[in-house]
Amino acid sequence: MYILSGVMFLPHYLPPELYAAFKWNPALQIIEWVRLGYYPSLGVKVDYAYVMLFALFSLTFGLLLERFVVRQRT
Repeated sequence: MYILSGVMFLPHYLPPELYAAFKWNPALQIIEWVRLGYYPSLGVKVDYAYVMLFALFSLTFGLLLERFVVRQRT
């Protein structure tokens, strides 16, 4: 997942079909968001809602899982 997240290369230079598949990786979206902070004229579109909803879903799932696991142990 680390190699496919776009750390080692600029994903927006990939062919459009491949880039569309890679954009499902939330790590790629976050890395492109950070890159836009350094290079605002990069011309990359980041789906902010996707990143935030993925983070919210992951946090909610983790907290619910923690609650049920702790409840079973006590």
